[in-house]
Amino acid sequence: MKRINLRGITLSTWSRLVLLFSIVAYLVSYALGFRIPVGELIDEASKLLIALGTCWLAWKNLSITDEAQAADERMRDYKESSYLMEIDDMGADEDEH
Repeated sequence: MKRINLRGITLSTWSRLVLLFSIVAYLVSYALGFRIPVGELIDEASKLLIALGTCWLAWKNLSITDEAQAADERMRDYKESSYLMEIDDMGADEDEH
């Protein structure tokens, strides 16, 4: 099982996680009928923030730009080469026995 490195998480990632959980909590409470009587203007502002937040989350986590797609390709190549090196190392260990 892979370990989670909480110290390596950037402030930007933490802010996206908080935004994601806030959006989900708001939408679930809204769907269940829990409405906070704050007024129509704030309700519309919340919807706008949800839309903008969702776009920001998608932009940061989906490979939309050329740079992000190139980085994904480099990551796939790196993972594949690391996996192949692990297989080679396991084969070398078996040869020694």
